[in-house]
Amino acid sequence: MAICADSNSNMNDCELHKESEMSFCPLFNSKNIESIYIEKDALYKCLGDGVDSVEFLSLKGNNLHFIEAKGTIPRKTEIKKPARVYKERELKPYNEANLDTYFEDWTRDELKQYTKWKIKHDKLEKFSQELYDKMNHSLNLIAAKELEIEKHTSRSIPKWLKESLSQKKIFFVLIVNEVLHKENPEYKEKVANYLGMKAKLDSKFQALKEIWGIDIKVYHKAQAKKKGFIA
Repeated sequence: MAICADSNSNMNDCELHKESEMSFCPLFNSKNIESIYIEKDALYKCLGDGVDSVEFLSLKGNNLHFIEAKGTIPRKTEIKKPARVYKERELKPYNEANLDTYFEDWTRDELKQYTKWKIKHDKLEKFSQELYDKMNHSLNLIAAKELEIEKHTSRSIPKWLKESLSQKKIFFVLIVNEVLHKENPEYKEKVANYLGMKAKLDSKFQALKEIWGIDIKVYHKAQAKKKGFIA
């Protein structure tokens, strides 16, 4: 049975299912959708540090969605990747214990460009790795329970979820609290940013895609609302 499946649920129910200032109550108020707030479920909360989770799992028809909400996503960088970094590494291997030696013959402009690129690169890498960990850990948690690993035998998951992994199409869905307006001067840049994020996650999730056949979706607020994920 879905959590809060009563179609007459009031706004207080919606407040219980709010992430990144977006209300996910449609997932919990629909008679055609089964959902679990896994981030607040006992199955996840009983685990120790080092285990991450997506926020919601939702089953509609044959589609099982692992849903993560974010207020923003890193902006696509237009800073040119400094080729010198890679050439230099071949000649003089990078050594974190001796950075002065590594960068000693770099000009100020080269260092400035490299620093800008590295900050942008690391921010995007950290963000995508966080999402990968959440999806990977969530899949492992559900699979471990379905396989009845002893550690989890005292905690249960809904029947619909236990029966879904082998029978359903799995999606990772990233929903960003942002609306893209065509009249916005930065519209094309923002669209490119979403496409870039999708490409980054496709690359980062490659192993999970090969193993589980996962599809990845990245939606802004208006798209998510149209799809029925949020109010």
